[in-house]
Amino acid sequence: MGTTLHGQTLTVEKWSEHVSTEASQWDAWSGSVFKRKVQVFGTYSVYTITFLEYNVTWANSLALLFENDAAAGSVVSLYSDNPQRPVNPAVNVYILDVQFDMENIAGQNVRKVTVTVQFAQ
Repeated sequence: MGTTLHGQTLTVEKWSEHVSTEASQWDAWSGSVFKRKVQVFGTYSVYTITFLEYNVTWANSLALLFENDAAAGSVVSLYSDNPQRPVNPAVNVYILDVQFDMENIAGQNVRKVTVTVQFAQ
């Protein structure tokens, strides 16, 4: 099946993941000693997925669909059975960012789209 976002199959060129920790830090005196205290509340993952579109009009572009999802703050489904980075079962994500470049490769219009998503929890 591959990778799908919002039910659309992607031709993934690159996939990266960044895991961040939500934490609080403060200075405190404890037992007559000055200490740095840390409390971790949890982690969250942000994925950046780059995929290609070949000879697709702007009206039918996934870049436009994902831009609209991001603007609306929509929750969409992400699934991947790729053995290098499976996301199975599907999870809900927010689209944080959409970027694209247009290239002309061997007479074909190729749109290279990069989408950044974060788990919706």
